Amino acid sequence: NQVATADAEGQLIIWDAFGLRKRFAFPVSESPVRALTYQTGKNVIATGDDNGVIRIFNATTKRKLAQIDSQNGAVVDLSYSMNSQILLASYNKGKVVLWNLRDRKPLRELDAESGEDTRATYAIDGRRIVTSGSEGNLKLWEASTGKLIRSDIEVGGSTRQLSFFAKGQKFISASQDQILITKKPGTVGQGSGLKN
Repeated sequence: NQVATADAEGQLIIWDAFGLRKRFAFPVSESPVRALTYQTGKNVIATGDDNGVIRIFNATTKRKLAQIDSQNGAVVDLSYSMNSQILLASYNKGKVVLWNLRDRKPLRELDAESGEDTRATYAIDGRRIVTSGSEGNLKLWEASTGKLIRSDIEVGGSTRQLSFFAKGQKFISASQDQILITKKPGTVGQGSGLKN
């Protein structure tokens, strides 16, 4: 029943999802917040900023629960694993890191080599990770090992958003000039695209 956004001033803003009214806002970073993800059911939000810092907050009490500092560049995307024990973070220098939230140490890194502003997300079942960036192609990874499974799905343009939907059977990639809807990556066929 609530939605979270962040702004260039480093504020986290919590909104009423139904009335679209601002509930409250509070500062979380001294630099612009470029990524956030909501851990539903636990009311926990992770934010990532231009300085590469990830901060995790309780969205009700505003209390900071954890902080992860890295030298990987600006955080541009975040995604929780299904069990919420791992936080997937992608950075503007093409690196993707799976952070263990228990000890705040990296479990593994994926060398996505997708150019600047690499995006990453978990599949709904949590077994796969998809990455994409300015190079315009999707890469499919095995989450438990970091093994690259597939890298030949062309989407064209710099990816801005990645998401699974339809119970994990379809995947959407949005770039500056195209939206590509595919079958689940790893299956045959690329699906259809919509262009400006």
